[in-house]
Amino acid sequence: MSWVLVRTVRVWAVVDHGTYSKLKEVEEEYREVLEDAINYGLSNKTTSFTRIKAGIYGAERERHRTCRHITSTRHVRMHQ
Repeated sequence: MSWVLVRTVRVWAVVDHGTYSKLKEVEEEYREVLEDAINYGLSNKTTSFTRIKAGIYGAERERHRTCRHITSTRHVRMHQ
């Protein structure tokens, strides 16, 4: 059995420069968290979401204090 997570979000909006800058900042934070999770999984030879989250949660929460939702996003699995 294999699990695949597929999520595509496309947003179209007219925003001012300040809002755009904040959105880019949040995008960069998500990218950093994802990179850290992938690196943790590879270095610890695990694909378990629960183990990866447990391994990086504390450090990510400290680093991204302003965006707590990044580190508390729930995992959704879709059966293929």
